[in-house]
Amino acid sequence: LAQTDRPYLLLDQGEADLLVAPSRFCSPDHPSEVVYRDRYVCVVWKDGHYGGRPLTDTAFREAGHVVMVPPNNAHSVESEAQAAHGVDRRIEVRTFSFSVLPNLIVGTDRIATVHGHIVGELAGHLPLEQHPLPFDIGALDQTMQWHGYRESDPGLVWLRGIFTRAGELLPMH
Repeated sequence: LAQTDRPYLLLDQGEADLLVAPSRFCSPDHPSEVVYRDRYVCVVWKDGHYGGRPLTDTAFREAGHVVMVPPNNAHSVESEAQAAHGVDRRIEVRTFSFSVLPNLIVGTDRIATVHGHIVGELAGHLPLEQHPLPFDIGALDQTMQWHGYRESDPGLVWLRGIFTRAGELLPMH
């Protein structure tokens, strides 16, 4: 499903059994568990203007950016965090998926802010460099959440266990 500002409403309405979303989008009214912690990184084309050198705060702010914008006007965690730091990016390309952002950087002088695990999966497959953000926006906790009345549901307990084990296998970022 597309990202929404309040995905936990799907739990309230019985439309979802389990959600996986950044912790910021979880409800305090339902049980939840962090599946894994990630960080945001910047990606640039290694042969582009920003390749082969450190990414400065000034360069980040002046560059064209490729960003993920949810299809229903929800806000992404990284966009809100950057806005809180007073960063007003020059957005040149928008997509509905974080996973395609790195592909949209190749062959350009643009920058994308992406989950570290996504970049890690693409390392060696795309001619990209990753850089730390020039300011700290904190970690991204990907969290699973379920309705309290489903706490002991055997199928959901099993599925939560699968997600927990998968999160434990991810490399630390």
